Amino acid sequence: MEHWALVLWLALLLLAIPYTRRARHPSMRPLAAYLLFVTILSLCSAVLYFTFIWLLTAFDLGASLSGPAVATILFALVLIPAFLIARWQLRRPKRQPSAIPD
Repeated sequence: MEHWALVLWLALLLLAIPYTRRARHPSMRPLAAYLLFVTILSLCSAVLYFTFIWLLTAFDLGASLSGPAVATILFALVLIPAFLIARWQLRRPKRQPSAIPD
């Protein structure tokens, strides 16, 4: 992984702190909201990234990955859906335990 990608990822994780404080569901604690958001964002991003890379190499398009424009498009294709899924999970209310009838 390039150093700029790691720095960018760390910057996104730091920017997630104020975002999760603002966007979380009121019943969720701030630390729990941040950890949920970052975990889901990271997992979704990793799955999407490796899926796109696998598809590009399967169709012998791996040589086209060297340009900055392709890297930017790949970054957007990975991060936008991952962000939307993490935001959706962040805003959902906590599940209430179901009452078991006696």
